[in-house]
Amino acid sequence: NYDSYGHKIGDITERQRELLCDPQTSGGLLIALSPKAEPEFLAMARNNGLELRAIGKLTHHSSGTPLVEIR
Repeated sequence: NYDSYGHKIGDITERQRELLCDPQTSGGLLIALSPKAEPEFLAMARNNGLELRAIGKLTHHSSGTPLVEIR
């Protein structure tokens, strides 16, 4: 998976890459939403027994294409 989208991701550590590309989850489970929606979404997740947190943000690369930056 990383070979097909890795060029759209900012600099990450090897450990971050392992988590993002975990074969047990077919490459990680990511959810994209607006910053305004984050508190409500995280509250809903907590109410359903999930402890989630933001790990990055979607920005624009200098080439103008979208880029995922992992915190």
